[in-house]
Amino acid sequence: MSIVDAFRAETEIPVRFNEFYELVKSSAKADLLMNATNCEVPHIYTREVMTGKKEDIPEERPAAAAGGQEAKPAAGDAVEASFKQTMIFSVNSFRKELQEAEPGSELHIETTDGKRLTAVLIGKSHYNTGDLVFRFSYIGKYKMNKENTNAGGWAASDLRKYLNVDFFQTLPEWLKTLIIPHKVTQKVKKGKDFETVETFDRIFLPSEYELQGANEEAEYNGIDKQFPYFEIRKNRLVFEEDDGGYSTWFWTADPSAAGTTDFCHFLNYGRSYSAGAADDGAVAPLFVI
Repeated sequence: MSIVDAFRAETEIPVRFNEFYELVKSSAKADLLMNATNCEVPHIYTREVMTGKKEDIPEERPAAAAGGQEAKPAAGDAVEASFKQTMIFSVNSFRKELQEAEPGSELHIETTDGKRLTAVLIGKSHYNTGDLVFRFSYIGKYKMNKENTNAGGWAASDLRKYLNVDFFQTLPEWLKTLIIPHKVTQKVKKGKDFETVETFDRIFLPSEYELQGANEEAEYNGIDKQFPYFEIRKNRLVFEEDDGGYSTWFWTADPSAAGTTDFCHFLNYGRSYSAGAADDGAVAPLFVI
């Protein structure tokens, strides 16, 4: 037996995507902490960079250098800039790891308000080459609008505002960094005709066509493609995680083409229909990485 026989291939250990990200982030923090220690960075700056929380201390303006020139940035600023660059590298590494996933893979996410959510990978390179499209399994029940109107379609809806402002802010920083805006295109009724309306959203709802490959309630925009993942009917379903786990009806982004009060939704067995905009429907939105 030679010394070469002592070397063997490393054992592979399966790690969830979000766990991998946290491991990389923790390693980056450890390296930066050691750099700060070696460079004698003031402990207050070091803590702030590591925790991301500004400490409540008296703010002192740096003294001006000789000749009226501004003083050099504090050492903590350099460490923070270095940390941001390291995090960009970590995010890009995480994105590459995600490319190896297959539809049906899950991300487990804890929001800043303590909710535990699951996001399922439903498509790869669906909108653009290299993109990854995820669907939250269920985030709750919400109205599309406070009033029964579909005027302006998804672009003017109350639910769109909620998802892209209030809900988005509850997502962890690692996920917000990964999500990229997606262009939603709709045919919205205007008088007797339809006009094309576009929005750019980080969090959005699927269209009727993307779910079932045909339009029965909404006007087709001429662009959307069905996700192959949704060709299997059970994959379209949404389950109420906070009410017994039963399948329930859920919203799409599409306004009904037949009237002025309804939006398209999917019934609990995976077929499209329509409901009043002020009804409370399940929400399972999408995002793109």
